[in-house]
Amino acid sequence: MKQLRVPFEDLIYINIYETILFRSFLPKKKFTTSRGVELDIKVSKFIQYAIQKSYEIYVSNKKEAQFIKEIMQNYSLESSSYYFYVMYRELYRRKHRSADDFLSIVRSSNYPENFKLFFKSFDHKLSWDYLLMFLAHEELTKGLFLFLWHRYSKSLFCCDFNKYKVFIKRQYLLNINHDVTKSEILAKDDYNFILSRAEKSYSLPKIFNNNK
Repeated sequence: MKQLRVPFEDLIYINIYETILFRSFLPKKKFTTSRGVELDIKVSKFIQYAIQKSYEIYVSNKKEAQFIKEIMQNYSLESSSYYFYVMYRELYRRKHRSADDFLSIVRSSNYPENFKLFFKSFDHKLSWDYLLMFLAHEELTKGLFLFLWHRYSKSLFCCDFNKYKVFIKRQYLLNINHDVTKSEILAKDDYNFILSRAEKSYSLPKIFNNNK
């Protein structure tokens, strides 16, 4: 059977997911098989595979269980959790009914444990990633992350600024502090417009209620 092709315009999400979800993944980590063997595969290709599987679910009548079994047979628990998370984000973006099924798998994995020191809950981490998706065409700068801290420190995070800096350094490989120049946060009006739209369109808009 001929493989279904992902629409060309959707391939832009490879770069978006790599920037938002996997920037810290390389060069320190590698994907592994279910037997613990390291895979010689680029992050971009790994994401492309996950997007492809998501698209096949979106356009076909195949049951999710078939895909889930195949992925868990091919990847370790950690690697498959990343794979399922990309699939969740893709299916959520397409408003497909199976998005929640993949989110449930991610919730039951160790993936949420990576963020519990920083976010109030995993739902708050999901909303953070959703916001960054809306900012995907903006450069992820120190000024942007400082702006995001001032806007969302009360609503999304359970940590102080020092721990937030640790999170940004670990996840996005940037060092931030309160001494960024004014020019780095000059575009705050643009950010406000984009983020306000994102908050209103999110499935849980009340999660942002405690914004400053």
